[in-house]
Amino acid sequence: MAIADHLAQDKVARVTGAFYLAFILASFLADTVGHVGVSDPQQVYETIGADLWAFRLALVIALISAFLFLMAAWG
Repeated sequence: MAIADHLAQDKVARVTGAFYLAFILASFLADTVGHVGVSDPQQVYETIGADLWAFRLALVIALISAFLFLMAAWG
């Protein structure tokens, strides 16, 4: 029984690590596409004015990133 528990923990650790890596990549992508993340309000306003669809896409990616972070924290 102890071997099966150890293998299950290894699998959960790998999946959790994959969620965390996906979170980092999604956060970077959201910041690259639409400057969603660590920025000032003026930069966000300029991004919305320049390309609204890129900002919307980045916002969706940021929400997915938040979900991935919650899954990694849960794991």
